[in-house]
Amino acid sequence: MRAKLVSREHGEFPFGDEATIGRAAGSTVRLEVSVISSQHARISFDPERSAYVLEDLDSLNGTELDGALIDREEVLGKLHLVRFGGSEEFIFQLVSAEAGAQTLDSPPISTTPGAAAPDSEDDGGRGAGKGDETGAAQIERDVVPRPDVPARAGAADAPSAAPITESRGCLALEIELDEGPVRFTLREGENVVGRSKTSDIQLDLSELSRRHAILSVAGREVRVRDEGSRNHTFIDGDLVEFETVAPIGAQIILGRVIATLVEVAAETETETGIGEPDTQAASRRSE
Repeated sequence: MRAKLVSREHGEFPFGDEATIGRAAGSTVRLEVSVISSQHARISFDPERSAYVLEDLDSLNGTELDGALIDREEVLGKLHLVRFGGSEEFIFQLVSAEAGAQTLDSPPISTTPGAAAPDSEDDGGRGAGKGDETGAAQIERDVVPRPDVPARAGAADAPSAAPITESRGCLALEIELDEGPVRFTLREGENVVGRSKTSDIQLDLSELSRRHAILSVAGREVRVRDEGSRNHTFIDGDLVEFETVAPIGAQIILGRVIATLVEVAAETETETGIGEPDTQAASRRSE
């Protein structure tokens, strides 16, 4: 098994069974920055889990995985954003497994603006340090394909079609789970959606990043912002690259999780509460 850490500022660091991050000499990724502890963090391969594991080594300023501080070992997938000391950002990328590297659907991208995209073949871990011959650190984007969006219902069938007075209505996010739809009432202001326990709408689903997206509510307007998630966010099939207004009735797709922005009568608000749906459905793990 092989992996690598890639940074715009520090370059590319391939490694095998283990990588250490810190200010100490001998670290796989040595960061001589004041916010980094001497022995800050470690990424190691766990044979029992057949996966890499990230752990913080009691650093002073912490380690973040996909935007959330970690306080225990975290199992890594194919692609993650890792931040050390609150400022040093790296992309973790799984390069190959025993069966060989998987070919990604999307072309590789460069972390240096204007750099030409490299060949899609893996370099096998060559070129450690500051990137390729041009000095540009190359990484691949692990992107799910643009999702197939079911046709939106007509005006007569849309969730927002029922005439509801503004004073008695509220906005909610209705998410389709295997057990059936679960509805989360949205509060005024920011509503964080993700796997992290600190999320306002917390779903323990592998398709979601720890901090996947933010739905900002101002009156009857909802703006959606992707938080650098691994599997991205879409509104009616369009990729959310910038904060985007989602109309009532829109399908908001979080990775592969399909949700619908709906307006419901105030009397139904007690069915779920704000960010508190049926806990059995919401806490299930994706197979």
